[in-house]
Amino acid sequence: MRVEGDFKPVLVDVYSRRGRTPLQVAAGGGWEEVSRLLVQRGGANVNLPLAITDEELAALTAAEADGLQCAGSGALLEACRRGHQNLGLFLISEGASDHGNKALLSALAGEHWSLVQELLSRLSFPDPDHRLNKKAQPDSALLKSGGSVAPS
Repeated sequence: MRVEGDFKPVLVDVYSRRGRTPLQVAAGGGWEEVSRLLVQRGGANVNLPLAITDEELAALTAAEADGLQCAGSGALLEACRRGHQNLGLFLISEGASDHGNKALLSALAGEHWSLVQELLSRLSFPDPDHRLNKKAQPDSALLKSGGSVAPS
């Protein structure tokens, strides 16, 4: 029997009872090759959030539960929490998003600087004309451009 087309005999974007997908487990375990296979061959979604299990929800206070948000890449968060820098960089290159900067905060806490640098670079963009923050522009640059150093 020959199968043609985009045949995938295994569902890769399913959650276990512990609220994790196979990609999130692989990312947390640092299994880079498995993660690559899941994404590139299996079509795993790099942006599925970590699921909150009933046990985890029951352990939260009312204030914590109110602020609970399931967004962003659970796989990226798992990789950043455990310091799997190459894996985190791979997930970012595959389009993993970091809503709420949770992965960035985890990378900072663990001092995983290459991940921090890459995540920060995704939050910044060039502003050579200082359109967003004119106060950050040095006074000498204002004077050269004919601007005023007096507050407007």
